[in-house]
Amino acid sequence: MTTIAGQRSLHLALALVFATLTGCAGGPPGGEVRSRSPRGIVVVSVEGWWAPSEDAGISAFDGVLEGVKRVPDAMTPSPQPRPAVAAALSGLGPDRLGMIRDDRAALPSSAPWTPELLQRAGWATGAFVSSTELASGDGLERGFDVFDAPDAFLIGPLRHLPRPRDPAVAVEDFHEWRRGLDAGRDLFAWLDVSGNGWYGRERGRAEAAAEIAKLRQALLGIVAGGEGIGSDASRSWTVVFFGTAGKIDPDDGRSSGYFLEPEVLRVPLAVWSSSVTAPGEIDRPVWLPDVSAIVAEAAGIKAEGEEAIAPEATRIDRPRFAWTSRAAEDFGWPSEAAVLQRGVLVVRPWPGGAVRRVPWDAAAHPDADVDAALQALASRAEPASEGSAPPAIPDDVLAGLAAHGVRVPPMPASSTGASLEARRESIATLTAARRLARIPAPRQAMREFDLAAKLDPTNPAPLVEAGCILALMQMPKRAQPRLEAALAIRPYDAEAWHWLGHVAIVLKDVPKAEAIWRMSEALDPREPDLLYDLACARSLSGDPEGSVEYLRRAWDAGFRKVEDIQNDPDLRNLRADPRFANFMQQVVR
Repeated sequence: MTTIAGQRSLHLALALVFATLTGCAGGPPGGEVRSRSPRGIVVVSVEGWWAPSEDAGISAFDGVLEGVKRVPDAMTPSPQPRPAVAAALSGLGPDRLGMIRDDRAALPSSAPWTPELLQRAGWATGAFVSSTELASGDGLERGFDVFDAPDAFLIGPLRHLPRPRDPAVAVEDFHEWRRGLDAGRDLFAWLDVSGNGWYGRERGRAEAAAEIAKLRQALLGIVAGGEGIGSDASRSWTVVFFGTAGKIDPDDGRSSGYFLEPEVLRVPLAVWSSSVTAPGEIDRPVWLPDVSAIVAEAAGIKAEGEEAIAPEATRIDRPRFAWTSRAAEDFGWPSEAAVLQRGVLVVRPWPGGAVRRVPWDAAAHPDADVDAALQALASRAEPASEGSAPPAIPDDVLAGLAAHGVRVPPMPASSTGASLEARRESIATLTAARRLARIPAPRQAMREFDLAAKLDPTNPAPLVEAGCILALMQMPKRAQPRLEAALAIRPYDAEAWHWLGHVAIVLKDVPKAEAIWRMSEALDPREPDLLYDLACARSLSGDPEGSVEYLRRAWDAGFRKVEDIQNDPDLRNLRADPRFANFMQQVVR
């Protein structure tokens, strides 16, 4: 992955464009001191809406709020919320950040971070988050005086369909926070107002429309509600609204977020300023790393992490990039990387697969140079190859497996797998299975998981998720063959090994479970639920020191289920140990 180096200052051409957006004046601190009102800057990310019509999301502001400037050609660098938000608040693409993955991807400590820049400059900073995928900060909390997020930790299939908390709560918490601040202090806030619309078809179109209406009300409440900043003249305000993904419909393989398509990558982006009343549009291509430049211009500071943009770049010549690893993480399908240049989106599966050329809009440019676009893409860091070669596994881990009669299946022969269209068709079945698992309706979910496995025999995901549910239901004889079948498809699937360890636990074979879990740890050393399981195994084996060390690692990786740690009978051997008491004093405040 490309390292973060050689950060360049904001290009004059970009600054001039966004100065018209924000209506702000002034330069970096250190210049002539001028009398001005305190400033308020709010960045609003919106993730997870689905609607039966095209008027969902931030377009709700059209004709409602004065002074909205829309960016009609805005693009996300990832349809996953963590990489998208990190790009917006750092000014760097996910490849530069090393945050291609969505699942607990950590923000590097060396990455530029706009909230941190403003905090150092004396601004009050607060984050108010709805999405559970953004809740465990893992670096995102850097630079925030307040990081208000839902206390949610999901395991197994539930983490594929996480429910956000009510977006209205995030808005209310924001207003309460800002009212308590010194009236003369500049403030910066990030609000994530994720909606439940992602799950609209679970309850029907009428219910989905109601969810979208609720999301709109939350968005409008930021500016125009009774507590809205639109009526707060004590500060000059700039609000940047952006979607982390475009039209997402989980039942549609073309716009599900698993594949890089225009429907997913084209996102709503708008800027509202209390000093500008005339709405309009900005006729320039934008992608989410540019949000940090908008904020820096409004704040009058020097941004540190924005991507370089040549001043002579034309509207169609500017390359913008995107990546997704969701298909690899969820299904074992190839990751994808894409570049948008001269009106054509060029998508390349990684590793392997045929290049797709997709028109970005109805007026696709016939002079698009696909070779030039691929060359631009090759200049960026590619997603990590998922499962193309066996990883290095420590000898003691392999020996531990062998001691319990467990072997690692051989790598399967290389195969192109199911076609792209077949993969798209299988998404609806697997999504239905996940929803049934959440209700919970496990027997009906099993039928859908089995059908998904038949639709695409190269996909280990339905086997892993079915095995997980059956293990949690204390049905090891049904869980084990599914998990072993998944490992035959993808021998180094960390989640499959994790739940195979749970099968051993149900059968009361703790040493075997621990040996299997250590294999999963070697493949994914930052999985918090797995690290907690290993803490339990060490406790049951009479090793309190090792157990506490795994607890610390689980906590650092995002495990925050304090009640489980305090009451889990598997940890009873730790209750009188001073090391455990010291750990609890450190984490429970």
